[in-house]
Amino acid sequence: VVSLFGPNGAGKTTTLLTLAGALVPISGQVVLFGDLASSPLHMRVRQGLAFITDERSMISNLTARDNLRLRGGSVDRALEIFPELEEHLDRPAALLSGGQQQMLAVARSLASQPRLLLADELSLGFAPLLVQRLLKAVRAAADQGVGVLLVEQHDLAAGTSRWSSK
Repeated sequence: VVSLFGPNGAGKTTTLLTLAGALVPISGQVVLFGDLASSPLHMRVRQGLAFITDERSMISNLTARDNLRLRGGSVDRALEIFPELEEHLDRPAALLSGGQQQMLAVARSLASQPRLLLADELSLGFAPLLVQRLLKAVRAAADQGVGVLLVEQHDLAAGTSRWSSK
């Protein structure tokens, strides 16, 4: 697990978008899974990349169950990660709370058993208990061999913004 911290505008999201293939590097190269990466985002996903944007990455008019199926992962595997989603599987994702939507995004990404997870601002706007729950799921995936690049504005270990005094 690698964490990238910094204030708004520092280039954290741009870094993730470039690694994911949504942006072309201004200079240099991206090496992904040992190979020079020049393919677009959808091809990198097929190679084992999962990308959770800061916008929760779900389709609001689909049910939670259908959102979980989007990445080709198992709904049962997703429910192992976040069993609290089971009672909401048949609800449109738009009707889930923000925290449930974030659990849905993380569960969908991890249920596909990626090789690398890029996660942008998982904690943004959520209560500390939910943030701990999300990070526990990411840590469990890392313990099973998933590489993780976590971008945050805040030092989650300290529970405060490293940049609040600047």
